[in-house]
Amino acid sequence: MNDIVKLSQKHGIIIFDGECKFCNGSVNFIIKRDPDAYFRFLPRHSPLAEEVLKIFYPENDAPDSLIFIENEKCCARTRSIFWICRNLRGPLSYFSVMRFIPSFLLDPFYILFAKNRHRFGKGGESCLIPTEDIQKRFLA
Repeated sequence: MNDIVKLSQKHGIIIFDGECKFCNGSVNFIIKRDPDAYFRFLPRHSPLAEEVLKIFYPENDAPDSLIFIENEKCCARTRSIFWICRNLRGPLSYFSVMRFIPSFLLDPFYILFAKNRHRFGKGGESCLIPTEDIQKRFLA
């Protein structure tokens, strides 16, 4: 078993598109709402992420989406968002109840948004200057 997958027994692992400004903004958003440092982050285009994805998607058919791994289980698209929300502080945690809505109803909206996400990420948001504690949360 891969060390990252084993780590998912203690921490939620988020695989994200490190080349997308919107996705990076989402990571910053999560970090700010995760004071207990539960989440760990792995850029999608890293060799380590590719290794982890092969475990869950051996046919190299991993969806081009946010992927969440927890307790050695993997989910993607809207499912991943709702499981992530479950572990955030504040009212966002209430969105986790939406994980019971069938994916086929919500994923088409996710896919449409994901295809256009590079357009949504433009703007003047400043980069997060990571502290040493935040740097430790990135796995690659």
